[in-house]
Amino acid sequence: MTRARSLPRLSAFDLAEGFYLAHALLAFERHGILDSLARPSTATVLARRHRIRADLLRAALELLAARTNLVACRAGKFRLASKFDDDVRFIIHQYLGTYGPVATTLDRVLRNPKLAAVLIDRKQHAKAFENAPTLSCVLVADLIAQLGFNNVLDLGCGNGALLAELTRRVKGFAGFGLDTNPAMCAVARRRFSDMPHTSRVRIFRGDSRRPEAAIPGSVARQVRTLAAASLVNEFFGSGNVEAERWLSHLKAVFPGRTLLIGDYYGQLGYGRPMRSRMLAVHDLAQAISGQGVPPPDLASWKTIYRNARCSLVHVVEDKDSTFFVHLLKL
Repeated sequence: MTRARSLPRLSAFDLAEGFYLAHALLAFERHGILDSLARPSTATVLARRHRIRADLLRAALELLAARTNLVACRAGKFRLASKFDDDVRFIIHQYLGTYGPVATTLDRVLRNPKLAAVLIDRKQHAKAFENAPTLSCVLVADLIAQLGFNNVLDLGCGNGALLAELTRRVKGFAGFGLDTNPAMCAVARRRFSDMPHTSRVRIFRGDSRRPEAAIPGSVARQVRTLAAASLVNEFFGSGNVEAERWLSHLKAVFPGRTLLIGDYYGQLGYGRPMRSRMLAVHDLAQAISGQGVPPPDLASWKTIYRNARCSLVHVVEDKDSTFFVHLLKL
């Protein structure tokens, strides 16, 4: 395999050390200790506050402070370092919390991949995206706002960031969100409860593979544009078949409407140059969780669209991140 650049290689000990440190961080997040570390505190005080063993906490904090840029220690007191930000919290919730249970049970998942779906932690997934819109969501919102589209159905709406951004930017905007994760729906509804003109946006819980089963017919008839930001990458666990069927179904339910797909080009499994460590880890999380790795280039996506009899009208690509928006006519 050709490599675009030389990525740092990890030794067996690096992996073992990272395993213990990652589990310590996730445990601290779940116990609320990371929030307490916003201010300097001793391990004894933290242990008393959170009702845990002080010696175990101190050992883990000392190693985190010595080996990461996330925790600092001064005069026997620990606190979060300046490098600990929202991006770090996203990584903890997404790759340790959401998909961590699949990774730690991989010996069983390898023989029975169907186990993965029930191991994914949906509450952690909602926490990961509560304050972190994806780049594909941003790109889709930009294009919809530029083109002046309205009456948008956001499939896999997640935290509602795309609809909230359009509500702010498009005068008289009306939209609908659909997500299968009840925790995500709760996050989205909380977001709109604090915004003006919330009556113009409604959130529904349901499967984006069959949106007509979750939204009323009166709503479906209002929809002029559909958006799918960071959704379609979930449909490649068995090759391209599911994505093609999904598009064909949308075409039957919403004929002639515009669909904007915001997603990314996959890396792992295609024999292509590895562009990004982050995307490679995401690809692996996708693969072991049963979602599969999305196609690696525009030509591969075009084949899917042709097979589903959908017309690709416009393409916007971010070459560095491999995120894109494809505008289709159903």
